[in-house]
Amino acid sequence: MVFSYIITLCVFSRNATHIPYGDGVEYVLMTESLYNHLSPELRKDDAAKYLKYLEKRNFKIHKVDEFRKAEKIGDVDAAWVPGYYKSELNGNWYSYHFWMYSVFCVPARFILGHLQADIRLTGLMTNLFFIFWGMWLILRMKKFKNGERIILALFLAFSPALWYIDWIHTEVFSGVLTFLGVIYYFINRKYWSLFFISLAATQNPTLFVLALIVFIDLLYQNKLRLKNLTLLFLCSFWIILPSVFYKLNYGVTSIISDSGVLSWDVVSMQRLWGFFFDLNQGVILGIPLLLLLLIGFIFYDIIKKNWFKPYIFLIGILIMSLFFMQMTVWNDGHAVIKRYAVWCISIMMVVFFLRLLKLKQVWVYIIGTLVILSQIAAIFSQQDYNKAYWHASHFNQISRFVMNNYPSLYNPEPIIFEFRLNQLELSSTDSVLVYTDDYKQIKKMLIKKGSIWQLERRGIQKEKLQALEKELNYQNGFAYINLPELKQLGYDQEQDTLIGFIEKSKKAKIIDASFQRLKSDQSWLILATEETNRRGITIDEYITEVANYFYTIEEEKFKSMKKFKTDNN
Repeated sequence: MVFSYIITLCVFSRNATHIPYGDGVEYVLMTESLYNHLSPELRKDDAAKYLKYLEKRNFKIHKVDEFRKAEKIGDVDAAWVPGYYKSELNGNWYSYHFWMYSVFCVPARFILGHLQADIRLTGLMTNLFFIFWGMWLILRMKKFKNGERIILALFLAFSPALWYIDWIHTEVFSGVLTFLGVIYYFINRKYWSLFFISLAATQNPTLFVLALIVFIDLLYQNKLRLKNLTLLFLCSFWIILPSVFYKLNYGVTSIISDSGVLSWDVVSMQRLWGFFFDLNQGVILGIPLLLLLLIGFIFYDIIKKNWFKPYIFLIGILIMSLFFMQMTVWNDGHAVIKRYAVWCISIMMVVFFLRLLKLKQVWVYIIGTLVILSQIAAIFSQQDYNKAYWHASHFNQISRFVMNNYPSLYNPEPIIFEFRLNQLELSSTDSVLVYTDDYKQIKKMLIKKGSIWQLERRGIQKEKLQALEKELNYQNGFAYINLPELKQLGYDQEQDTLIGFIEKSKKAKIIDASFQRLKSDQSWLILATEETNRRGITIDEYITEVANYFYTIEEEKFKSMKKFKTDNN
């Protein structure tokens, strides 16, 4: 197992980008703080020492601007360091994400630092440890047969947590601990189950729901005995650590909840469906075969009226979803699937495995092998670890295929569509977002409420729009009109005279934004002045020239992307 860990670490260290995706900069800084002075408080030296270490050894520094800001934290003219807030109670700066995961990163940071190695591998080294440690524990479980233990260990090895293996982020941490917590519950090691889930809940508070299930069961089973109460406290008090920490330092139990990024208004059945089945970030992408088989098991057991105890943890997922679905930004940074889905999938994998064991032994091995093969295919077909990726900023190939050929079948949450749509997409405006296929043919429109009348200027009769307005299903102020509906309305893209006007206005707007950005960049202006003096032109003329050049480059990149997708379909 140790040898396999070292080999895997070497492979990923050479074939991954080590970019601090998502909130990675925060976790890097918290790890550095804990490593330097055993405190999560961010001090200027923490970022300075980190940058100095990497610069001295010529390692590439990603998101360097954010680390530079951290070097000046607390200064009067300092820019905000994303995720960090000053405590009005003691003047210290802490991240609004808790630091438990960073505590576990410190040993890797210590080893890499003392070996004079690449400390950007801290997250990778820690995450791989959790996965191999989890596999080691599973392979020692006497409750299952050898073949069953191997299947379960490989479920963990090829779970979607692997997409986050190079992230210095909490997904692997929470995913592995949740996986172990659920399986330990069902091999009757329930105190360990409570401990693992409670530890995971320090980074993902909604997991308190699972911890509560285990806690209540243990309390009911062992009553109010002193030993039981003591063990319950020791195994579960971790859950309240973040709340206690932020209450002591900020006067609130959660900065995230207090910052206004959560809202009950965005919780809906469509969002719940999308969490599992969205073509761009849903659970289905992470466990395609396993999810379908699990749904089949559930329906079979409902029809046969067979209650399978592990299903209580699936109900736990539905309860937890009421909390994490409150996130107003539902298209946050992720690797293939949403970050919450990683530890939810851990639960589903264990429940599926336990249900699989109800079948004849031969079917356990056949289906288990097929699921593992499907996981390997899903993991490595949707992620290239060698390249920088920003999955939340574009549509994946599956969703593009569906929208290009069957646009009515995929209408994601408006925020997903809006965030992933390229600003250079043909004929899009602020109020009418347009998706086109690889041949610039309009396939669907996302209409902001009150803006449907723009379609009248695109050649659709007002009477038809009035009738359509009554039928549109608006969600969060937006509604979709797909190609079949556009055809019924009599829309003809060739006769849409508004397209040319929109494209011209859009180009001017993008160029002006580049113009303003360049003009506010003082270091760039110094170099630009030398060029304007040499050529005898004004600074505004030169900035306009550069802004136009940038637009041309972006337009060519967009065309190349379209061509690439066309050639690969």
